[in-house]
Amino acid sequence: MALVLGLLIFLATMMPAPMGAPADAMKTPPGIKPEWYFLAVYQILKYVPKSVGIFLTFIIFPPVLLFFPLFYNKITVWRYGRLALHTIVALGVFFAVFLSMLAYLGFE
Repeated sequence: MALVLGLLIFLATMMPAPMGAPADAMKTPPGIKPEWYFLAVYQILKYVPKSVGIFLTFIIFPPVLLFFPLFYNKITVWRYGRLALHTIVALGVFFAVFLSMLAYLGFE
């Protein structure tokens, strides 16, 4: 058994199996998609430079969502404040669904 194991170790070190092309961390392999709730963000990162996309989606957007309830009453006091907020939210939902569908269908 020791002889077979020694022979196997010798062959593995002298003739290693080919590993294929080296991995590229900046390119997603074909066929891999994120979960459904990240599809819009995944698609945004395809259309804008990575620094801008990361800045908008992870630095600007979460604080806006976090502090939105604090300013809701102040905005809805205006005559068209509620209509403006509902329009902005509806456009955001439409945009997110549109980007998610583009990512799901595989558009680059």
